[in-house]
Amino acid sequence: MFINDSKKQLKEYVEVQTWLKTVGTSSVGLYLNALRKFCEFSGKNPDELILMRDKETRSPDPNNRTGVRDLIFDFRRYLE
Repeated sequence: MFINDSKKQLKEYVEVQTWLKTVGTSSVGLYLNALRKFCEFSGKNPDELILMRDKETRSPDPNNRTGVRDLIFDFRRYLE
């Protein structure tokens, strides 16, 4: 599975299933659409994004812990 996954395919990720448990049923489609767009923008699937963040949090250098945050900021700017 890669970045052009459909919302149905995104729901197959265990992490996405867990995340969606925190979302109201009427909002699931919106959240999946936003996640799909973010994955397309970043060129990463949900697993890759989580691994990227996990790697960052283990870095002893605080300057190496901003990749995912910066990616989110860039995506937000892209949407504006």
